[in-house]
Amino acid sequence: MTRFRSVLLVLVAVVCAVMLSPYDAAAAVPALVTSGAHSIPIFHYAAMLGALLAPLIFGAIAMPDPGATGTKWSGRAAAAGPAYTAGVTGNTDYATKTVNAAPTWAAGVQAAVANNSFGKGVSKAGQSKWQAAAAGKGAQRFPAGVQGPAPTSAYTSGVTPYFQALASVTLPPKGPKGAPQNYANVQTIGDVLHQKKLALMGS
Repeated sequence: MTRFRSVLLVLVAVVCAVMLSPYDAAAAVPALVTSGAHSIPIFHYAAMLGALLAPLIFGAIAMPDPGATGTKWSGRAAAAGPAYTAGVTGNTDYATKTVNAAPTWAAGVQAAVANNSFGKGVSKAGQSKWQAAAAGKGAQRFPAGVQGPAPTSAYTSGVTPYFQALASVTLPPKGPKGAPQNYANVQTIGDVLHQKKLALMGS
């Protein structure tokens, strides 16, 4: 029975490759990403499978122009705001699944450390890419991101525990400029803030 199923799957794959390989696979991938796996018609999957298997039967894949696909991606992604919002608001188990994925995240981080992925990524992007994005998009979006009642409420609730912790600290009188007790006061404040952070994180 297992052998029969394997042969059947191979036949289906060959049929997909023969009949559907002309399908624009580059259009199916963005559709899968933006619309979700359960909402893509089966022929999309068949088309992508056919496009992947076509080289084994017909030769090399005829790839579209990268510039054209970039323009298509940008236009369709820019219009996907409602789908993005619907996906976020319709999710009911983000927190549970994310917490359960902590071991996977840790393994990925360790693999990235071993591969020096962080340093390689920064070097590849370079100073100019970071600076252009931060000075362009970042500077435009930051003011809007901090305005309104929601950001203000988030800021207030975030700093309140630290303000309360600092209010409970009694520091000795400040000494002359450069006096050792002045630096000791700075360390005391730093320790209080650090301990409060650990307490809030549940450490």
